[in-house]
Amino acid sequence: MTKKQKKQSSVIVKVYIFILFVCGIILGLSFISTDKNNQNFIEQKLDNDLVTILVANDIEQGDVIAQYIKESKNGNQIYNQYYKNIYLPNNKKIANIELQLKILARNFKINISKNVEPDKSYKYIFYDKNKTYSTVVFTRIKG
Repeated sequence: MTKKQKKQSSVIVKVYIFILFVCGIILGLSFISTDKNNQNFIEQKLDNDLVTILVANDIEQGDVIAQYIKESKNGNQIYNQYYKNIYLPNNKKIANIELQLKILARNFKINISKNVEPDKSYKYIFYDKNKTYSTVVFTRIKG
């Protein structure tokens, strides 16, 4: 090879390495932005998985007494808070559902709290330090 050909191939290799470097940066940034988008929709994914747990425990749509979505703001971020009030038939054990709810919270890396209300209903709140994502109330009184 002549000196001119070696110099050209050296430049081509440098350009190729530069292009690969830029592609790597773009790919890395796309993963970072995808993770941020996933964090913004955690409440929606949580609600979908919660519905899956309810269906797996034979709780039907007719057992839902009330449900709504409330839009909340945390700083400059807007998110949804889900609320469900569910009739729990006497033949269903709250302990079985509670274990699944705790596992769900652990999978999403958020906290869950349990309150036993005066009317013997069970209130579960999914939250982290900044947000309340979902509230689920199981009651034995068909409303």
